[in-house]
Amino acid sequence: MGIMIRKNLPNTKIIVITSHDEAFRLNNILNTVQPEGFLVKSDIDFSDLIETIKKVMDEKNHFSHTVATLLKRNSLNKTTLGDVDIKLLHEISNGAKMKELVELLHLSKSGVEKRKRRIKEKFDDWHMSDRDMILAAKEKGFI
Repeated sequence: MGIMIRKNLPNTKIIVITSHDEAFRLNNILNTVQPEGFLVKSDIDFSDLIETIKKVMDEKNHFSHTVATLLKRNSLNKTTLGDVDIKLLHEISNGAKMKELVELLHLSKSGVEKRKRRIKEKFDDWHMSDRDMILAAKEKGFI
């Protein structure tokens, strides 16, 4: 819905309130919707909601603690991954095997392996296992 609002009414101020606190979901919302306010329910009470509305109406962005922490971590994290790399990590974390990855990502087997090597290189460990790669991706907020 936020994407549609942003597309059709680009000057509308958007405040997202969610119960999700997974870094992957929050990053996805931040990158696609780009809300002016973003709150995680477990971080806030009613007064925080009122404060966020006031700040957004005053042309200021406002984020709850979880979102602000994620943004800070993202700005400190120099590692950037493309959409296909993130999808690859997500599918591996869900247990997808090579044959499934080839079909899901529309890549050759060597293309999948090359992307995995690049991800491991970006995580500064060429020799990490797929499991360690997934753990590092979770720690960095990619999944």
